[in-house]
Amino acid sequence: MIAQRLFAAYYFLKYLPLRLWRHRGPMEHRGFVGVQIDGLAHADLAYAVETGRLLRLRRRLRTREYKLHAYPAGLPSATSYAQVGMFYGDNTDIPAFRWYERRDRRVVNCNRPHSAEYIRSRLGGRMGVLRGGSSYVNLVDGDADRAVLTANSSVPRSFFEEIGGFRLFLLALMHPLRMLMTALAAVRELFFELYDRYVARTGRHSSVVEGWFPVLRALSNVIFREVQTVAVMADVYAGVPRIFTTFASYDELAHHYGPRSRPALKNLRAIFGRIFEIEKIIRRLPGRHYDLIVVSDHGQTEGEPFLRLFGATLGQTLHRHFEGRRVREETQASDLPSAKTRDLYAEHLRRSSERRWFLPRGILRGLARLLRKITNAESYLVEKYYVDADNDFVVTYSGTLAHVYFSRWPERLDDAAVRREFPDVLEFLVQHPGVGLVATKAGEGGLILHSRRGTGRLHEGEVSVMEGENPLAPYDDAGPIGRRALERMGGFTNAGDLILFGTYDERGFVCFDDQVASHGALGGAQFWPFLLVPNDPRFDHLVITDPRDLYHQIFLPYHHEPSTG
Repeated sequence: MIAQRLFAAYYFLKYLPLRLWRHRGPMEHRGFVGVQIDGLAHADLAYAVETGRLLRLRRRLRTREYKLHAYPAGLPSATSYAQVGMFYGDNTDIPAFRWYERRDRRVVNCNRPHSAEYIRSRLGGRMGVLRGGSSYVNLVDGDADRAVLTANSSVPRSFFEEIGGFRLFLLALMHPLRMLMTALAAVRELFFELYDRYVARTGRHSSVVEGWFPVLRALSNVIFREVQTVAVMADVYAGVPRIFTTFASYDELAHHYGPRSRPALKNLRAIFGRIFEIEKIIRRLPGRHYDLIVVSDHGQTEGEPFLRLFGATLGQTLHRHFEGRRVREETQASDLPSAKTRDLYAEHLRRSSERRWFLPRGILRGLARLLRKITNAESYLVEKYYVDADNDFVVTYSGTLAHVYFSRWPERLDDAAVRREFPDVLEFLVQHPGVGLVATKAGEGGLILHSRRGTGRLHEGEVSVMEGENPLAPYDDAGPIGRRALERMGGFTNAGDLILFGTYDERGFVCFDDQVASHGALGGAQFWPFLLVPNDPRFDHLVITDPRDLYHQIFLPYHHEPSTG
């Protein structure tokens, strides 16, 4: 009791200046603090708990303070699809993390700010669950009043405002020791990356990325993590009704080293350390009654990169199939730690160089140029989509999922049209050892599925075998939920003429990106993220079949629910 009073007095004095930002609205409604751990599968979280890496979480689960669920990620199993569904309740026509829009003749790449804004603009008047609240390091802002380091923001802001403005500067002053330790930890992280890279080179799972990777890892794994933690803690004290933040560093390390690798699990342990710091403030010094909800957007399934296995990307492979034609190739920077926010920095620094701020304009322009060099460093450019102008096709990669678009046609081709216009392309892809499944639009509804096993039609959640064996069998571990998710994605107007899954067998997935663990398709742990909620009767009857169900069953009720003490 004495310790609790001392804790309350300490933070009351420390956060006294933040009373200027104390929430002015009614405080009778219960609020939520949502934390997303990007890319953490339910199975990998359970593994970390069972092997003693997350002892505090294990105690919370054993004492039944929280309930842990697995839920289906839907398709695509990607951050863009999941977070838009969670925040707005509608993730229609998000067929991948990267896709091609025929109408606008553009590639949408969700880690680019302009693409995130493009997605947000299509949601119309749907209410975001963070209205009146705060968004930290998310892909979309959920209509939050305060959006910091969020790729999409409803209101244009300067770079200073985007990173939190004077409020963040004040928080740094309130935590001088923590900021010093953060700086030291960032330097230490640089050396950890060099060591982990050396170890990975000697093992089976290595995905070495040169150039600025160590710097970006330090930024994502240390600096972001600390900034968003103290910002959320301050919001809890201030009584902000709805708060959501994403810890993205686990996902990035899992991509490069594996979901159960030492770097990834070490990072996961640090993330949960920050989550329990936030929980301590919620328990002892909240500005209102809060629930802590921890969720992931998708999992990861291990595998090998297509490029490493076959010496060419999928786009290059298709181009060779259409031999004798000139190719124009476009590449995008690989998904490194903080890639979802790295592009944001250069853009906001550019904007800030045109505004008045406390740094000279020349320095801001110099920083913007430096960050552009970092984000476009030749040393780690990895193809993220492929445009063949002469053969009129576009290939977009999203981990274990790829879409192929025949861009000459204004509308999506069905299976019969693909066979008519490209009589040998289906056979070529089906026989390629890196491609496990090719789906095309069925003229009479549903999808036609092609694989080396056989051909079938997916309609209303069931596969009717047309030739050979069930082509979906290797990916069908999720059963009807997975089949319905595939059929829904295949029905999106902006899905590819060809939808490809990498080969999946006992050795893992073939990944179209340069990653040793990935997601996007159906099959294995990538399709099963987790949901951690308080052990409360309000959460006893959840039926989650897609991330958009979290909007309706978890987050939206907080806009109407009174506090229960």
